[in-house]
Amino acid sequence: MITIELQQLINQLENVVSQGKRVPLSQSIMVDEESMRRIIDQMRVSVPDIIKQAERTLGERDRIIAQANEEASRIVQLAREQATDLMEHHELAEAARQRANEIITEAERDAGAVRADADRYVINTLAGLGEQLARVQHEVENGIKALHASAEAG
Repeated sequence: MITIELQQLINQLENVVSQGKRVPLSQSIMVDEESMRRIIDQMRVSVPDIIKQAERTLGERDRIIAQANEEASRIVQLAREQATDLMEHHELAEAARQRANEIITEAERDAGAVRADADRYVINTLAGLGEQLARVQHEVENGIKALHASAEAG
């Protein structure tokens, strides 16, 4: 989405340059300054959107981890309550301790899996955003090179 928008802006820059008027006896081109500045301003606005998206992803990661921790705490608390209930019945005391330990172990393992999944999700999302940002930067650099080449060729 952002890449397409920047690509369109680069195309607009190329159009402004190609529509520019050559300065006689030089390789320079006169372009419409207002059009150039407008397009450059639009480019400046587009790039921070990628950064905002990365910040949203980090916020989402923190939210997922907080939910995982809350769920883990709830599961552990539930396990403790179940353990307490089971221990009240003396003939089942040993079985209750074993089951409570199993529930706690399972809860901790589940919480660890949720955290690991959240971390993988964030890593993959941030990697994608990094690639997207690199492509955008590459497109901007290519646009600038094309403008320089066009100006020199003129």
